[in-house]
Amino acid sequence: MKREARWALIALAVVCAASAMAGVAKGGKLYIKGTGVSMWDKPEASGKKTALKNGDEVTWNGPSEKDKSMHEVMFKNKKGFVQMANLTPNKPADEVTSSDGKTTSAQAFASSGAATKAMSESGIKYAKGEGPSAEETAAGLIHLEGSSEEQKKNIADHVKKAGLGGEK
Repeated sequence: MKREARWALIALAVVCAASAMAGVAKGGKLYIKGTGVSMWDKPEASGKKTALKNGDEVTWNGPSEKDKSMHEVMFKNKKGFVQMANLTPNKPADEVTSSDGKTTSAQAFASSGAATKAMSESGIKYAKGEGPSAEETAAGLIHLEGSSEEQKKNIADHVKKAGLGGEK
């Protein structure tokens, strides 16, 4: 990509990101978007940091003079700086839209995996009494554990023969 085009894209990205704050005056409320977001005590993203969560409300005080990509915020009466990309004027949704169009909490959606596993073919067979007995299942697990111990020994022997492991 040519240098001019690259700079044009960077400028466009900055304008678009800044427009997210356009409707908010200094002292207004913004929200943290994303996970693993840190609020730093310096605009260089260095020094002491405070962990912020998705949806945390902050008071916006504008971009840093030193680095326009870092914005000054207040969180729980503590001043700090966060990257502009982690700020949004709209509170991130606490709900997720499911495939049937209904909304559910993000926590419920995340834990729904357990329920869908129970509806697998083997889960349905077990519920109907068509699956293996408890004794058969236990015997299978014992066999797998034995195989796994044997494989560990084989791997250790191979590593030793190949001279890859240090002697202890």
